Amino acid sequence: MAVLQYVAQILAAFTTISMIFVFLPRAMASGKRLNEVLLTENSIVEPENPVKINSNISLQGYNNYTILKNTDSATKNSDLKYNLSLNETDQDLKIKDIIFQNVSFSYPNSKELALEDISFKIPHKMTTAIIGSTGSGKTTILNLILRMYDVKNGKILIQDEDIRNYSLEDLHNFFGYAPQKPVIFNDTIFENIRFGRDISEDEVIQAARIAAVYDFALKMEGGLYTVVAESGTNLSGGQKQRISIARAIAQKKDYYIFDDTFSALDFKTDLNIRTALQKVFTDSTIIIIAQRVSTIIHAENIIVLDDGRIAGIGSHADLMESCEIYQNIVHSQLSDKDIERI
Repeated sequence: MAVLQYVAQILAAFTTISMIFVFLPRAMASGKRLNEVLLTENSIVEPENPVKINSNISLQGYNNYTILKNTDSATKNSDLKYNLSLNETDQDLKIKDIIFQNVSFSYPNSKELALEDISFKIPHKMTTAIIGSTGSGKTTILNLILRMYDVKNGKILIQDEDIRNYSLEDLHNFFGYAPQKPVIFNDTIFENIRFGRDISEDEVIQAARIAAVYDFALKMEGGLYTVVAESGTNLSGGQKQRISIARAIAQKKDYYIFDDTFSALDFKTDLNIRTALQKVFTDSTIIIIAQRVSTIIHAENIIVLDDGRIAGIGSHADLMESCEIYQNIVHSQLSDKDIERI
């Protein structure tokens, strides 16, 4: 009997050795790919003497906002406004515009231009929406604003300064950003919104109310302290997007970017959140990327992209008269009765 046990142990050892020889080539191949990533040099060059972004205005007054504790919907929260007494002149507002000047861009290893000689401005304290078909360059514009890539030609100005003169850290900290694909961690909804930042409980709760996270969290046993699965597999697409929106607006910023972050929301929730954002963040610039017309139809400024070029700029009413591509998008998504009601 003892002999059989020794033989079994020896066979187990040989089995382990054979498995090592099987996994070793895979591990070496994986390590090689990891090294390629780790050794890749950043193509974005930091300026030697970066210009300091004026972030005082974006923070002023945010500490004085009122927490609304007894309402559960974004619609009710739309009556709340952050107390921002900025006293900005018209010139201040113009400086705070985001300006694209003759910008052209192509992705690495691509000969085709993703954006070709486009010029426009995103006015400060307004909601600007960017719409267009898939591949028209909407997300590319956001990538350039955040300097994930550098422009090939032209320049992008923020506060009347080329963004290449700012440090990446300062530039990124200037924006509240909700990405196209929400990243959800295996933690509570509360911590997913806080995202490891120095944000108070009241601020997280306020963001959850505005983004209508409270609406579904209250139906869960733990409320905002319910633990969600990795990647949010126990949440719907709309719930994940609401958490992503709350995470972005919990930051105190002058600019907020929503990259197709409303696509999985039902129309009522979409409208409620956008209404709340426009009423609460009256002193902030809101940039919305969308393919759904209903999401952007009430934006003060709409930019229509077509194959990397500007097809039209203006309000919904202006574009319905002047931009054929926008007209086609609207008619493909809305009925004639819906269009008449707008």
